[in-house]
Amino acid sequence: MPHPACLPSLVLLDGGDGPSPLQVEQHATEECFVSVSLPVVGQRLSEVLHHVLDCSITGLVAVEGSEGSMHIVGASGLSQERLAYIQQEVERSTLSDYLEPATIAQLQANQVVILDLATQPFVRRSNYGLQYFLLAPMLLDGQLVGIFGIDRPAEQEYVQEEIELVKALAKMAALVIERVRLLQAWAQTRANELALQEANRRFDGFLSLASHELRTPLTGIRGLIELVLRRLGKLARDESIASLLTGPTLNRLRHPLEEAVQRAAAQNRMISDMLDASRIQANQLEMLTGPAICWKSSGALSPMPTILHPVTISWSDGLQSRAFPSSPMLIASGKW
Repeated sequence: MPHPACLPSLVLLDGGDGPSPLQVEQHATEECFVSVSLPVVGQRLSEVLHHVLDCSITGLVAVEGSEGSMHIVGASGLSQERLAYIQQEVERSTLSDYLEPATIAQLQANQVVILDLATQPFVRRSNYGLQYFLLAPMLLDGQLVGIFGIDRPAEQEYVQEEIELVKALAKMAALVIERVRLLQAWAQTRANELALQEANRRFDGFLSLASHELRTPLTGIRGLIELVLRRLGKLARDESIASLLTGPTLNRLRHPLEEAVQRAAAQNRMISDMLDASRIQANQLEMLTGPAICWKSSGALSPMPTILHPVTISWSDGLQSRAFPSSPMLIASGKW
């Protein structure tokens, strides 16, 4: 039975009024979070259970996978050299290297197992100096996820009350360790989410900078080409040189320049589309309604306006769908 002096520690394990030494401090907000370490929590848990129980050694071993691979989560009552040797042995072993199939079946059936290692040694591993070893299963959803073990001299028998207490503590330890694992998974997920947000923020900044750097020379090029087109129009109306600039000659000069203007406009639309895609992802895209006017090249030197009929556009923004009214939209630029 646990010593009366250890009862305060037992109350803390059960979640008393004060903060438990096993409770993991978690300060998680949208801006920050603290990840927790399973070995640190497991070691602290083993130390507290060692103080609660009347035993010489306590240990928590996690069991994973169908093959029963194991690793020590925490241990108390062992020297550093002895613990390091046992950890190395356990990490390269499976549950069947230590226990008989019938013993493993008992643990999976949520039964406590007591081994007198002097007469019932481990199957393929040494006893590590253990004597009278009690194994309590750690089950979650009916699956064996770990083993809580305590050791004492063979002359000290385990009474039924101790067995029930150890079994209850093993169940509690399983819940604590599972909570830590869930916190670690949450922390990793949160870290990935923050990294993705930072990558998107930098990408949006790059798009904004790139669009500015691309549009600046593009605007100048387009302006110079339109200036040349206007001067060609003035020359065509100048009677002194009208005989030199015949219709075919003027068209040969004007056509590539008009094509260059259209290409520049298309490039400008591509830049705008990239920015719109970024705004859509950030839920910042704004659409305005107004008269729908589309400018088309009609073969003349100056573009001719064409009025479009009213249209209705529907777009989705998350779970909400919005329909624009039947008033026409203003199409600022574009080739149609």
